[in-house]
Amino acid sequence: MKNEYIADEDIGVMKDLPMYFIFASSDPTVDPDTYERPTIQRLMDAGAKDITVYNPDKVLDKNGIKDENGDPVEYNGHFSWFDFVHNQAHDEGKQTVFDWIGEKVK
Repeated sequence: MKNEYIADEDIGVMKDLPMYFIFASSDPTVDPDTYERPTIQRLMDAGAKDITVYNPDKVLDKNGIKDENGDPVEYNGHFSWFDFVHNQAHDEGKQTVFDWIGEKVK
């Protein structure tokens, strides 16, 4: 959802939830500067304590598919969910998204 449509009251409720944002800077469909980044900033300004962000510049294949130059294939930036479903999204190379979810389950 565009940040401009998220009410301050909603930010006040959401700030207490653990959240994991996954998006690529190259996303041509959902512009991170209109959607994710301002919302993340508002959450942090409101005192959110459990926000994790996976934000690669672009979406590159991590499963061995190469282009004609031998480099990993680059996918449309909107396909950052590829890294989620393959458990390849991580917090600066440390914890994968599935590990993060596992910690949140009680």
